[in-house]
Amino acid sequence: MSNVKLNENGTILVNGVILSYPHLYEPYSQNGQKGKYSAKFLLPKATHKDAIVAINKVIEKMSVEKWKQKLPPTNLFLKNGELVAKNEGDENYFFLSASETVRPKVVDRDGRTPIPEEDAEGKIYPGAIVDVLINPWAQDNQYGRKINANLLAVRFREKGERLAGGRVEVNTADVFEDISGAFGDDGDGFGGLALQVPLGLFD
Repeated sequence: MSNVKLNENGTILVNGVILSYPHLYEPYSQNGQKGKYSAKFLLPKATHKDAIVAINKVIEKMSVEKWKQKLPPTNLFLKNGELVAKNEGDENYFFLSASETVRPKVVDRDGRTPIPEEDAEGKIYPGAIVDVLINPWAQDNQYGRKINANLLAVRFREKGERLAGGRVEVNTADVFEDISGAFGDDGDGFGGLALQVPLGLFD
């Protein structure tokens, strides 16, 4: 089965992508801007070549029709991980960003049953494998020229390895050597001399 479908109404369905930074139940705001529902979706280059090619063709067609030229890669909703790499392995993916002011539909495998926020923990999380429906559109205003994507719907497909959401997962047992008992049992760690902390230091 193809992992991409270009619909006649202009929407695009991409199957089997990795969910990242999901804000599907509450709007997310940054830099003082109005909050939006949003998420990023990782398209593995090894498995989603057809989808990547198809979406890039749509983006190029929209750009040329509106501006008679292609836009810089940084102004597109689909970006090569080689250009935006923050973590090891990012270069193996394309990153699809989508947002919407209206809450997107979030449904289970049957494509109909809504997944409420209280039941989302085991299905809608960074690393889950999902299908996403987007609607590309051309932005041309005081904020610049871009090809963006509205986030219309997300369907849970299967569980995947949970992502750290851009943060490094730390196992303290692997980092810190066990030093319990090395300083005696007085609890202050300074040979029985209490450390005096000036008042107001943490005010």
